[in-house]
Order: sequence, then C-alpha cells, then structure tokens
Amino acid sequence: MAQPPSRWLREPDGFKDLKFGDSMKVAQLKADSRYQASGEFTLLCLPTVDQCTDSINVGDEKAAEMGNEKAEVIFIFERDRMVRVMGRFLKENYENALKLFATRYGRATTVSSLSSSSWVGDKVQMRITHGPSDDDNAYFTIELIAVARADAKSKAEKDAASKKKETSRW
Repeated sequence: MAQPPSRWLREPDGFKDLKFGDSMKVAQLKADSRYQASGEFTLLCLPTVDQCTDSINVGDEKAAEMGNEKAEVIFIFERDRMVRVMGRFLKENYENALKLFATRYGRATTVSSLSSSSWVGDKVQMRITHGPSDDDNAYFTIELIAVARADAKSKAEKDAASKKKETSRW
C-alpha cells in the first residue's frame, strides 16, 4: 500500500466560494448572488450567530436516489472572518465523501484508521471521520491551523483552571 504524502500539496484557501478571512458581509453578498442566479437559498447567513449554512453532495447515485446524498455545512466566523468549515453527513456516504475529498485536495497526509483521515498544510488542516457504530453520522472539518491551536490552548487553560478549582475545594 502506498504511503500518503508527508506534505499537503493542494491546501485549500476556503471552501466552495467562501475564502478563509472573508467577512460575513462578503458571505452575504455571495449568498445573495447565488440566490439571484438560481432562485434558491443555497447559502444562508446568520450574522447573529456568526455562521452561514449550506449543503454539498457527498453521496453516490444510490444515495441520491434515496435523498441521502447531502452534507450539512456550517461556515464559522470569528471576529467577522471565516475561519472554519464543518460538515455532517450520513456515515453510509463516508467512503464516497473520502474519495471526493481526495480527488479535490489530494491524498490525506495522515490516515489514522479506517474511520479517520487528515490533511495538514502550512495554514489549513482538514479531517474527515465517522464516529462509533451507534452514530449514523460522519463529519468533516476544514480550519485555519492558527485558529485550531488557539482553541486548543484556550480549552487546555479552561481545563487546568477547572481542575485547580476542584483541587482547591478539598
């Protein structure tokens, strides 16, 4: 079996037509433009919660026939800049979604199991995974590495403060 590349060569600068760093206003303009072109709301922006929602096709023809081919996509904004994209879809579409991502972004830089593949670049990281057998969903995340690291640091600091508070009670 061929080893995945150690470096991600097709690192994205966004997802669909939204770029990392785009403001909510830019996203709303793109949503309006899509609506004018198609007559359908395919991208819905909710400035009050710093998110836009959309969908993509991840299933094969069989899934499409059953209406199960869509992935729900959420674009997350922090400080009015798009920094993360998250998606959820039916686990039955995992293999097809993995093939779609590999076609678009190249082979994963890390395959940790049959249920998890990751791509790590200079600025962006991406992961596609599915949960345990009792979870019918699979997920993907595409995010700026700097944001992911800041979130991890913040979580670690909160966890440490919580543990410190617990031990000080004794």
